[in-house]
Parts: sequence; structure tokens; C-alpha cells
Amino acid sequence: MSSWRRTARSGLKAAARRIGLLEPPANYDVHLYETISRLRRWTDQDVIFDVGANDGRTILRLDKHLPPARIFAFEPVASTFATLQERTSHLSNVRYFPLALGAEPGEQTMYINESAAVNSLRPDWGSCQHTETIQMTTLDQFVEQNGVERVHLLKIDAEGHDLEVLKGGAETLSRSKVDMIEVEAGFSAPGRPQPSLEEFRILLADYGYHLYGIYNQCRGRRTSRRDGGQAPEILVYCDALFINVQSDLNA
Repeated sequence: MSSWRRTARSGLKAAARRIGLLEPPANYDVHLYETISRLRRWTDQDVIFDVGANDGRTILRLDKHLPPARIFAFEPVASTFATLQERTSHLSNVRYFPLALGAEPGEQTMYINESAAVNSLRPDWGSCQHTETIQMTTLDQFVEQNGVERVHLLKIDAEGHDLEVLKGGAETLSRSKVDMIEVEAGFSAPGRPQPSLEEFRILLADYGYHLYGIYNQCRGRRTSRRDGGQAPEILVYCDALFINVQSDLNA
């Protein structure tokens, strides 16, 4: 197993243990990216936004499953941004931006955790070690300022902040300038303050996006039984893929 795969899997396991989840399976994310690869005829001119690029693990998966599309990688935490660049430096199709996306532009406080995979703009998300001031823009603002005509895949993994990213892209979404959207959605599990799958479904339906599938379902024990016994595992979160029904995915 290559060093980046070992590191990515180690990070996922550490994050899962920290929030009380089962460890991710060995084929974590494989089915999702195999699905994405089949949904359109990908070319090197297509555009992917990786919002919350972390250490580059998604970029490396995309490189394995898709032709070398143009990837815009957004990672606001300075140390993680450096790791992202280092691990994907061999790829010529990636552009890097030390930014977060959200509902409003400006400076924000990022809560830094032991594992970079769970750094979050939410103070209640993990076990915060320290904070860092980061720069935020909106999807609408970035698309306009950088002349991006279309985003073929908008992948968001912002640790509880995914819905805010979409709220900052109202104009882009209303003009059907995004074909596919991948988010991390919760199931209103106790103790996990995360936007639910239903919240994403309602917001995106207004822009013509519909749920295509859910992947990487993670379960955990989030409650205790009244008698003090061990409660059964429940569904805590998943990756959800939405598609725009007005898009020609075969274009």
C-alpha cells in the first residue's frame, strides 16, 4: 500500500474513532467515484471543485478513476494546504486556493483538531487543539471572479459546513452551472451537529437538483440505553450525490 493511502486511511480511522463511528471499510469511496466516472463522458476540459480538499485524498481518487479534469482545490488551513500541494505536486491539472467557501466572504475562525480530516468552522465539531483565522469566499464570487463557465462536479467536505457552501452559490446553482454535487449529509443523529440529508434535498430541489444516490454510509453508537446497556448502532452520516436534471451529462 502506498504511503498516501496509508496516511489517508489512518486519518479516516482516527476521525471515525473520535466521533464514535465504526472504522471505514477498505473500499471507502470506491463506489462513489466509480459512479461519478460513469455519469458523464469526462474530458481534460471538465472542471471539478474540491471544497475541503484536505490532504489531497479526493484528488488522488479522482486521478485514479477519471481522465485528468481541471481540479480547483480549496483548503484554507495553512499546514494542510502545504500537505495538499506536496502530495499532489505530480499532477499538472490541479490549481490550489488557500480558501474556504461559505455563505459570506470574509475572515472566519477555523477550529483545528488533532486530525486535519476533522478541522471545522464549527466549534462543537471535534476536540479543538487551537484555532486559525482563515479566508472565506463564496461559490458565486469565486466563479464570477475567475470566469468559470461550468462546474461539472462540486465536491464538498467541509465538516458540518457543507450547507453554507451551497447557500453561497445561489446564483451559480439557479443558472444550472453545476452538473453534480457531492456533500456529506447527516441523519439527525444525537450529538452530531450536521445538516441532514433532508435539508440538502429541500435546498437543492429548488434549483433542479435531485438525489442520485448515497454512499459511504457510516454508523455508530450515539446514544445509551435507559438500562445502561449498549445501544445499537444507527446511521450517522453518508456521502450524498445530487445531479442537475437539466444538465446534459453526456455533453
